[in-house]
Amino acid sequence: MSTLDDGINRGTTAARAPGLDQFRRNPFRVLRLAPTATSQQALWQGEKVLACARLGLPPPGGEPVSWLAPPTELEIRDAIQLVETPLARLVEQLLWFDFAEDPRGALLQEALASGDVEQLRAYSAMTEESSLPHRLNHTNLRLLLGFSALHGVGPELRPRPERGAPPGWKRADGLALLEDPHQLIRGRIMSSDSWMPALADAVQAWGSCCRVPI
Repeated sequence: MSTLDDGINRGTTAARAPGLDQFRRNPFRVLRLAPTATSQQALWQGEKVLACARLGLPPPGGEPVSWLAPPTELEIRDAIQLVETPLARLVEQLLWFDFAEDPRGALLQEALASGDVEQLRAYSAMTEESSLPHRLNHTNLRLLLGFSALHGVGPELRPRPERGAPPGWKRADGLALLEDPHQLIRGRIMSSDSWMPALADAVQAWGSCCRVPI
């Protein structure tokens, strides 16, 4: 079974959590919109997405990120309102993917839609492209994968760290004793898998993007 299948089985539809929700509820993902879409286009598309949700059908245009849970009807309505609010729309644009303006955007779009680990790795390795849309996409991908790893869904680009032997509990006078309690803390850090370095890289990359004149 693939890593993506493992992520789906760990509860994709329940993946509603801080951080990951920024991507799951992003209006450009919810409404299947390009960043250049007008408010009128967003309204029309929103009505289509709402109609499909009420009929139990998938939204038109396919799923941009294959492992995110679908939006609720209320979240679809919220997405339509967000797109019509200029400042909120700008924030959501910066925290979503611009496939059209990124010279490598087609690869990223296909990788996210399929959840293909090798394609995601190939895109992540493309650091020579200096355009701002590519840099933002690259950074947002790190955020998405980091939050996904944190909540146990989606593909895993980094190998899981090997875990050591379980702590050695001993019995003495009817009590369970652990000579080195720090083993429990170390084990918990190791079980966090790959989300910590992924999110650390993403935050550092966002800081670098913010220093670039726009």
